[in-house]
Amino acid sequence: MKINGVISWILLLLATIDILAWLWILLRERKISKYVRRVFTGLGFRATIWPRRTFIGQLDGKPCKIKLSLQGNLTTHTQVLKIWLHGAFSTRLAIGHPGWVGFHPDLMVVLPPPGYSDLTIYAADHITAGELLQQDEVRQPILQLFHTFPHAQVALNISPSVIRLWLYNFDLETLTQAATGHWLEVLGETGKLFERVIPGT
Repeated sequence: MKINGVISWILLLLATIDILAWLWILLRERKISKYVRRVFTGLGFRATIWPRRTFIGQLDGKPCKIKLSLQGNLTTHTQVLKIWLHGAFSTRLAIGHPGWVGFHPDLMVVLPPPGYSDLTIYAADHITAGELLQQDEVRQPILQLFHTFPHAQVALNISPSVIRLWLYNFDLETLTQAATGHWLEVLGETGKLFERVIPGT
């Protein structure tokens, strides 16, 4: 009977710890969700009921969707911010920190032009892309997209119908309304630049 009592007590303790852990995770997620909602609704985006932590709106007149995904466990967690900007873009290009580039397998690698030494670049037309990326009006906004949030990894994928921007491993506290609003403005400017690009010219 004593052994059975000890086993029951241990099982009850484990169940209690498990319940408390889930409550802690839910409270943490709720806090993050409220913070992110305040940031993006303050920037004019509308929160959707489902999926959670998803926001839709307009950026320079183009449809834009933003989603925050939470990854991790009790001891570690990572926020991943994903942004989709829809439009008529005329090139296919992928840029990212090493290990954080989302790209199509038929894109060719581009050696980074001056100013992009810490980034990996892929493009369908690597000659046009190389010339384009050397232009100051293109280089400046792209570098702002990659360096606005210190210590975070960023991936930018431009295709004919959508620009995808991912932000990984960032501190939530850096996602202020001012910094995020400026970042989104730069993304909108980048979209305008790539609407004017004509491959092969």
